[in-house]
Amino acid sequence: MLFKDTKYGDLTNQQVKQHISIANSSITSLEGCPEILNGDFDTYNNKLTSLEYSPKIVKGLFFCSYNKLTTLYGISKEITGNIYCNHNRLISLKYLPKTINGDLDCYNNKISTLKDSPKIIKGSFDCSENKLTSLEYSPKIVEGDYNCSANKLKNLKSGKIVINGYFNCIDNPDLKNQKQQIIENQIIAEKYKTDDGNFSFDEIKEEFEEYSDYLLKKEQTIKENKKIIKNKDYGLSI
Repeated sequence: MLFKDTKYGDLTNQQVKQHISIANSSITSLEGCPEILNGDFDTYNNKLTSLEYSPKIVKGLFFCSYNKLTTLYGISKEITGNIYCNHNRLISLKYLPKTINGDLDCYNNKISTLKDSPKIIKGSFDCSENKLTSLEYSPKIVEGDYNCSANKLKNLKSGKIVINGYFNCIDNPDLKNQKQQIIENQIIAEKYKTDDGNFSFDEIKEEFEEYSDYLLKKEQTIKENKKIIKNKDYGLSI
């Protein structure tokens, strides 16, 4: 069944001001969707294998949970609300906007890498119950909670991440010394949920800042050494 076969009819190239819900409708294609939707777009629990023909702009929430998606190719270029793509078969977050204007729920998929993921999430980020082994390429700013629990994480190498809520990395059996890894990888959060126990940033602030100073000095030393090597005369001058 195509979108244009639903009660909404063929809205190709149109701008529509309403919420659209085709949840639980056995939809296999979004052909016939409007170009611009001023409202929420709900495709929950269908048979979609592609988001091709999605509206180009959705000024609201975007639901595509409980489908058969392996890729987000075709997803709207601009979405002003939360994005729910959990319970699919996704292997990556490629094709999402670089900034998410709300929550991003992509839990319970088959995501093995955060490469091409958004850089800023203005809500919470839930990538739990996937196949991640590392947080490399992670979003750098998450204004809500960050949940990466129940993955296959072996380390928290990610580069600095700033989180305004909880950071949850429990239930990753191969992830050892979680508290120390949080400090060494400079993951800033208000509070932490780990297999080493729960704690706040204030409780690790001193260790965190000491390690931050160490990293800064290390970086300065590397730069100075590179400068020395670059300017050094190896007796080859004529």
